[in-house]
Amino acid sequence: MHLITKDFSLQIRIYTDLHKSASSRFFRFRWFVTWPVLGIAAVSAQEKITYEDHIAPIFEQSCLNCHNPDKTKGGLDLSSYPNVMKGGSSGKVVEPEDLSSSLLTSVMRTTEPTMPPEGDAIPAAQVELIKRWIEGGLLENKSSRGQVAKKIAIPLSSSSSPLQAPTGPLPMPQDLLLEPVRTAPRGSAIHAIAASPWAPLLAVTSLEQVMLLHSESLQLLAILPFPEGEPISLAFTPDARYLIVGGGIPGKVGTTVTFDVTTGERVLAIGKEFDAVLCADVRPSFDTVATGSPSRRVKLWHTHDNTAKISIKKHTDWVTALDISPDGILLATGDRNGGVLVWEAETGGDFHTLRAHQAAITRALFRPDSNVLATSSEDGTIRFWEMNGGAEIKKIDAHPGGVRGFDWARDGTSVSIGRDHKVRLWKPDFSLAKELGTVPHLPTAVALDPEAKRAFVGDVQGKIHVIQISDAKIIATRRNHPPSIATRLASLEKKIALHPQEIAALQDRQKQSQQQAAQWQASVNEAQALVPQKQQAAAQQQAQLDQTKRDLDATRQQKQLKVTEREQLMAAHAAIPATDEATQGQQREAVATIERQIQELDAKEVSLNAQYQQTQSQLSQSQAEHQQAAQRLKESQEKLSLSQKQQQEIQAQLHAMQQGLIERKRSLIHWKAAQINTTHLAIKQQARQKDQQFQDLTSQFLRAAKELSSHSTAWQAEQKKLHELSSTTTSPADPDLPKKRKTLERNLRKIARARQLKEKELLSLRQQIDQQSADRVAAQAQQRTLYENYLRQRSQSVE
Repeated sequence: MHLITKDFSLQIRIYTDLHKSASSRFFRFRWFVTWPVLGIAAVSAQEKITYEDHIAPIFEQSCLNCHNPDKTKGGLDLSSYPNVMKGGSSGKVVEPEDLSSSLLTSVMRTTEPTMPPEGDAIPAAQVELIKRWIEGGLLENKSSRGQVAKKIAIPLSSSSSPLQAPTGPLPMPQDLLLEPVRTAPRGSAIHAIAASPWAPLLAVTSLEQVMLLHSESLQLLAILPFPEGEPISLAFTPDARYLIVGGGIPGKVGTTVTFDVTTGERVLAIGKEFDAVLCADVRPSFDTVATGSPSRRVKLWHTHDNTAKISIKKHTDWVTALDISPDGILLATGDRNGGVLVWEAETGGDFHTLRAHQAAITRALFRPDSNVLATSSEDGTIRFWEMNGGAEIKKIDAHPGGVRGFDWARDGTSVSIGRDHKVRLWKPDFSLAKELGTVPHLPTAVALDPEAKRAFVGDVQGKIHVIQISDAKIIATRRNHPPSIATRLASLEKKIALHPQEIAALQDRQKQSQQQAAQWQASVNEAQALVPQKQQAAAQQQAQLDQTKRDLDATRQQKQLKVTEREQLMAAHAAIPATDEATQGQQREAVATIERQIQELDAKEVSLNAQYQQTQSQLSQSQAEHQQAAQRLKESQEKLSLSQKQQQEIQAQLHAMQQGLIERKRSLIHWKAAQINTTHLAIKQQARQKDQQFQDLTSQFLRAAKELSSHSTAWQAEQKKLHELSSTTTSPADPDLPKKRKTLERNLRKIARARQLKEKELLSLRQQIDQQSADRVAAQAQQRTLYENYLRQRSQSVE
């Protein structure tokens, strides 16, 4: 049949499928929807998208085979609007205005599971329709009002921390072990990095040990041995005083150790797992340690007796992330299947179930004010949750391929790393603040210092990359396998031994450079003296040339005047009558005189012209010589400048080399002191053991002496009874008298034997105490001597 609606037509073919349900028997109608040629595109942009008119047909065509009342795969039924809004076993599948909902990402096949799981994907036009339905508020029908996304009233930055800064000096390592437990030629993957919430201190996992580095100078401050296996997780307590380390031997054993970072003491060793501990934290009250492992269980351990008071079995895969809120109230856990759960940290009671991630959780971390939980996942997202109602505040598509790590700063700034090798900084409002560049190898862990000035990224090669936030540049790189003290000392001694040769070679270069500079200075001086001479000679020749030119011009002018005068006289002579011989004679004489003057001027002109040519040639030569002298001066000055610059560079190198020598000598003093301190700490441990043995022996001696005293008292009591029995007036015929006497005598012998054994025990204990006392005193004296040597070595100055 054909149904014509107001907006578009649907060709609906109905047939009955004789299908028996697994739970009940009934005939079920199956509706197949055939869209017109234009399909979903026929829906106008202004039209309201509703479940009944637009979305239900899509579900009927593509989804109801798996998500119907009879077969609710994943606990999800898409056959009715209320059931769609209800969601499935993993929570809601759709939220108003939230295009990151699992329903949409599934039909778009951008995450697992995809829908439909087999066959062709839902057409893009239908996916677009589902998007519009979500954006429009999830309307059920045309008379419905759209739902509005929940607005979470939660501050977007931490105004204050529930725990104030520790009073007094910040917790920093003091005279701790610097000798690595294990060394290796290459680094191993860094499982965890943790930055102290208050002090400039950084913790980094290594082989059977944890390194403590100064977060500013990157100097090694301590080695915390972890003989239990491989350290995998790190977490500082909110007061920065303690560091809890979780780890073990994968597949065999796991535990946690909590260290005092100032003394290096192991204050807690909690947890007995049959696999490595993957994540761990301790409550600020120190009454509970929480652990997660491949067992899929979250365990809360009593710290007073190291027993598991609660074992939570709700996770469906390895527990990969865990964090106790800084105020100690909540515990967040995440697993390899993407599940995130929040518990009451003291009781283990359910608090929130946070469903959204589609892949393994790599980090679960409370903001320092405890109000917001951040979870990062291999699905590429970071999600932020408020803890009052468990609502999601924000989702960030942080890193395609997966987020590998995340950390907070005190003000709510955060940093993340991903499989794309990128490092990103996020503002307290969760928007992108800055790209911090990339690291060459796959990043595995990240930490942000409390002031958000530096980020520390660990990678699979065992390198720690230090990124300066201000300019987003890697300013240093360190390995997580420090060399042994002996290796450091050998390297320093070798470099110090080579220093005189290096200095001598550099001083030779400096001497050569000084000689070259002196030569070029002489060339400059010579050129500086020659240039003005050549310039003056050229100027004089120019003046002479100018004067010759003026004389030549004047001569030519005079000559022209004489030629004119001669022509005038000759014209006048022609006009004189031939009869006037006297006048003609005078005229001839005058013409002859002018002719002689013209000849003289011709000769003078020739002479001046020759002089001019000669002077001009000399001027050209002088000018060329001046230019050559100026060029030589310029070249000499450039060479001199280059030589002087080289001298400055050599001088700077000499200064740097001298400073380097000083630093190496200081390092040599430091590491020699560290070597002494290594022995001192070992003897200190032995002295403690001997002192404990002495105390134990003393306690045993006191107990034995007390027991001997009780034996003596018992012997005296039995002796008194025997004396009383011997002096009694009881009739000798008393049949019990011999028996009583025999019993008392037997008791006395028994007590005497016990006294004898106890006296021997006391004597043995006394001998052991004397020996142990001597060993104890010797160890304490050796410890004091080593400590004094350590302090003396450390206080040495560099000459």
